[in-house]
Amino acid sequence: YRGTSSGNLSLLASVGAVSSFADVFVTNGVTYYYRVAAVNGVGTGAQSNERPATPGVAATVPGAPSLDSATAGNGSVSLAWSAPVSNGGSAVTGYRVYRGTSSGTGSLLATLGTVTGYTDSTAVNGTTYFYTVSALNSVGEGVRSNERSATPSAPVTVPGAPTLNSATAGNGSVSLAWS
Repeated sequence: YRGTSSGNLSLLASVGAVSSFADVFVTNGVTYYYRVAAVNGVGTGAQSNERPATPGVAATVPGAPSLDSATAGNGSVSLAWSAPVSNGGSAVTGYRVYRGTSSGTGSLLATLGTVTGYTDSTAVNGTTYFYTVSALNSVGEGVRSNERSATPSAPVTVPGAPTLNSATAGNGSVSLAWS
């Protein structure tokens, strides 16, 4: 027996001497109420207790996050990303960051919680790195994000002070030498 409101059920199917049944004529998002009753040669027995169920689309892996920036620093690269548009029907539980030294490559660098940023403090100045990020949910890991690259470097500063080695006076002049 099935109905869309509690206590208001009608016969759905007679299934024979089995102990399970799959109702495939349902609409996702609609709550259905079910009861069963046993039948023998004398007639139909009392109905069981009632149980509700709401079918829905099975969860899938999340979509790709959007890697918004990869900002180079001194021996580091700071990443920032946006959550995927689709979580696959299950909440995002974390992210994975991948890094490679050529485009389209990359191995796992870090597995993180539900943050939307990460600083790679193991980057070497002068090396160009390529980054992607993927999202995780209870089903698994989704596809990787777009790729961004950055080349960390030491900051450029003013030069240090030279050493004035000599100041030699001459006739109407002074000769200087420094290193």
